[in-house]
Amino acid sequence: MNTLSSKALSLILLVAAGVAGFTLLAAGPEPGVPPRPFLPDYFFGTVLVQGMPPVAGTQLMACIDDCDMVYAGTPVLLGEMGSFRGLAVGPKDPSLLDHTVRFYLVNEHGRIPASESATFAGALELRRINLTFHRPLSSLSVAATLPAVGDSLVAGAWPKVALALGGAIALAGIALVLVARRREFWWGRPSASGRTVQPKV
Repeated sequence: MNTLSSKALSLILLVAAGVAGFTLLAAGPEPGVPPRPFLPDYFFGTVLVQGMPPVAGTQLMACIDDCDMVYAGTPVLLGEMGSFRGLAVGPKDPSLLDHTVRFYLVNEHGRIPASESATFAGALELRRINLTFHRPLSSLSVAATLPAVGDSLVAGAWPKVALALGGAIALAGIALVLVARRREFWWGRPSASGRTVQPKV
């Protein structure tokens, strides 16, 4: 009886091991195809803005597809002559492999894109890329302070201010006329001969 129980237990374990092995084989990669790595990419290189290196300390960042909706990396600071290194691109989503990496200069007003882009390889590569920007970063601060034509500030607020200013000027003119007439009533008005003509009561 003990021998029969041992044989049955061994058969059950053998079947269970076979099922587990088949499950792992089905879930794994195709035979002969190694699994694709999924690790961060690192970029280094130089930056030129309208042909000139930006000031040291300018922030550079990398995004995949869309900075707000998909992936935005941590910015790095540019060094002397626009150099940078250690710009990491490391999303958590493996489906982003082979997607487009875009590069941006950023400040408190927004970001401007580089002309160049790359492809996310996810292979722990140190990759060189030289970036060029056709707009200066200062254009973001100018755009942030000047209202656009048709903006609500221009279309709504300024006409109201103009109307209020015009009304104030009109009221001041009326007040001056009333003061002049009241003075003329009480003190008279000078005649052509220089004598004061008293008002008739």
